[in-house]
Amino acid sequence: MSKLSPARVAALAALVDAERSGRFVRDVLGDTAGVASGISASLDSRDQAFALRLALGATATRGCLDELLDRFLSRPQKVAPRVRWALRLAAFELLYLQTAPHVAVSQGVELVRSVARGAAGMANAVLRRVANAREAYLSASDLEPAGSAASCVGGLGQRVSTGPCADGHMKAASGEPRANGRGQAASAEPRANDYDDQAAQVAAARSCGLPTWLGSAIQESCGASAADLFASELEPAPVALHVNPLHGAAGSDIQLDNEKQRAAGEQPGGSCVPASVLPGCRIASHVAAAVRSGALADGDAVVSDMNAQLVATAAVRPGSCLEIGSGRGTKTFVMACQRRRLGLDADHVAADLSAKKGELNRERLEAAGLSQGVAWVSGDCQHLDDVLVPVDAAAGKHRQFDTVFLDAPCSGTGTMRRHPEIPWRLAAKDVEADLPTLQLALLKEASTRVADGGELIYATCSVLHEENAAVVQAFLASPEGRGFLLVPVSEAYAFGQVGYEDAAAYIQAHEEDGCFQTYPAPQHFDGHFCARFIRRK
Repeated sequence: MSKLSPARVAALAALVDAERSGRFVRDVLGDTAGVASGISASLDSRDQAFALRLALGATATRGCLDELLDRFLSRPQKVAPRVRWALRLAAFELLYLQTAPHVAVSQGVELVRSVARGAAGMANAVLRRVANAREAYLSASDLEPAGSAASCVGGLGQRVSTGPCADGHMKAASGEPRANGRGQAASAEPRANDYDDQAAQVAAARSCGLPTWLGSAIQESCGASAADLFASELEPAPVALHVNPLHGAAGSDIQLDNEKQRAAGEQPGGSCVPASVLPGCRIASHVAAAVRSGALADGDAVVSDMNAQLVATAAVRPGSCLEIGSGRGTKTFVMACQRRRLGLDADHVAADLSAKKGELNRERLEAAGLSQGVAWVSGDCQHLDDVLVPVDAAAGKHRQFDTVFLDAPCSGTGTMRRHPEIPWRLAAKDVEADLPTLQLALLKEASTRVADGGELIYATCSVLHEENAAVVQAFLASPEGRGFLLVPVSEAYAFGQVGYEDAAAYIQAHEEDGCFQTYPAPQHFDGHFCARFIRRK
């Protein structure tokens, strides 16, 4: 009997707690910008990192793990949640971390034994079969064209047409399968090479633990960039912060390595992870020290993906600003900092559906000394006249704004490394219909508050065409959008100012038809989209 590692115990406890409570597993582990203070607080730094890697990875790939595990479980629907998560952790190590099979199986058996002693023998048998099936599963060579008597869902919840059988889907060679995920049935007529094409799609999705329908959507939207996104999906995302220009001590508490990156040849707009191309943005090497010092709690800085900071900066310009979808205020903070650097006065209204998030936003800006000139409102921003009643009343008129910044609700597919719950909570209908419909409605409503000659900024953290370029085109074709011009994000006011030249170059290197679009890749920042419109005078 091998000794069970503390990191695996902590990961299992966090996963079970997260499922029971509905919380995010990262929060349960107590990870806040790299600092463990929850379940993993008693672990050393190495075990904390391993526990986080295991918990996030098993969450991100749970549908794939279940698909393979269920082939070898006699009664998968009867497996207790704690046992299921213990098996998932071991299967994750076998499939995606390439842990030595004897170690992963042994530790998995002990993990199961720790929560259900009588299930240890079952775990040993199942995990050994998972280890043996790894290569065939990841390559999708365990799938065969439909056409025989038995057929199944072999693509993580999405039926795929590969032959003339009535069901029109693949079957797993190892036996009768069970569907997992929330995909949609493909309806296209089969082609001669459907099997090869769709087996490749299944393999690509399995390689990083995604539902097949989502992997296919990413490939269709991202083109050549999809391969890098898949390669980075189970790797940690780089960490960046935005520092408060009023608190000069922040940089001494947060380990910042911009010069080191420049010395390594990483240039703005290049293919490597850039050094900080944006004033106020820092790429952090030791965020944990900053958190322990209280720098983030005191308003010295916020943790924010570099590409998200660039999007927020695109909305900074002279005059008034309405920010829709301000949430807890990370972008509100970045915008306030950039206004200070550019010498601009604040006349900013932050609006969000959640009043609680608005209060957190307010508290953060007050702690940072950046709340002057900022007001907060809450409500359904599909009905801005209702949400802005106090703002209009204070102004004595129906207010129009020089800038309206819509940070739209989205699938979050550009941030799945940080939010591993996303892939298996999304459904195809979310990204094909529900979210784009909401996004377009919000964009149309936001446009009604843009002053003549003013700017409208539309942003998501999605990499999917349906939520980005398709929404932009639908808006421009609508009655509300016909009075607007789509203009390059790289030409926004802030990027024309002294000190922001590198930021402008970086954005220009990532523009598609004038819109800013980035994609996750190994050692690179998240996927973000931003479109900029000007209302004709």
